[in-house]
Amino acid sequence: MTQINGFSAYQNHMMDAMNQKKKADAEKTAKKAEEQEKIRAARGKNAEKTDKADQTVDKDVKLSEKAKALLEELKSKYGNMDFFIADYSTDEEAQKYLSRGTKEFSVLIDPATLEAMAADEDTKAKYTDMIDKATAQLADIKDQLEEDEGTEVKRIGITFNDDGTMSMFAELEQISERRREAIAKEREARAAEAKKADKKADEKADEKKAELDEEQKAEAEKKIQEKFAAYGDRPDEKVKRTIVSANTVEDLIAQIKGVNWDEIKAVDNKPPVGGHFDFQM
Repeated sequence: MTQINGFSAYQNHMMDAMNQKKKADAEKTAKKAEEQEKIRAARGKNAEKTDKADQTVDKDVKLSEKAKALLEELKSKYGNMDFFIADYSTDEEAQKYLSRGTKEFSVLIDPATLEAMAADEDTKAKYTDMIDKATAQLADIKDQLEEDEGTEVKRIGITFNDDGTMSMFAELEQISERRREAIAKEREARAAEAKKADKKADEKADEKKAELDEEQKAEAEKKIQEKFAAYGDRPDEKVKRTIVSANTVEDLIAQIKGVNWDEIKAVDNKPPVGGHFDFQM
């Protein structure tokens, strides 16, 4: 009996050893598979970054290291803008590059201008100031255009001319009456909430009230924009879109206000492929 019990113990020990080895092998295999998946994912991200870089700079363009560094600086500084570097000679060519944009603003710069900006701080300041002033003015007027004109400025494209001036293209969409009514009602509701909150805030310290006011304004506008998106055109509705262009912000605003939507044909409400800025309408 003792020998049998000893043999059984030996078998159990061997089985435990085999099971432990199988478990260790399985864990090793799983870990290796996980590491390989991480490598594939990293390669995928690098490839995606490369693709984006290729789309940013035209394949025929060769930039200096300073120009490349400046381009990355511009991308980092202006998070709501797409930058494209390419040689172009006509508005049609410019629009082709700008149509790749997916952000609020798209900026097209020819290589010579970018190199000049990279080589001279004054030149760099000149063009970045133009971008800052134009985008600030247009951002301020967008809400007014929505309310007064019933026009939504979807995106803005900016290019620089040989004489150092700027040209701008605006993609516009007519806001439906249903959406305008929804936006107006939402803004009225938020204004009433803000007024009520202001009344309560009067009982607090002045500095605390000022802080609350800023938070309330930011939160109110955020909620308005969320409602605006929620009340977007239905997929089965027709929409009207058009493009206008000008060489100054003032002229661009005048062009936007001067659009006669009655003369523009409505199209199916389908977003551009990939969300790109379609300047080639």
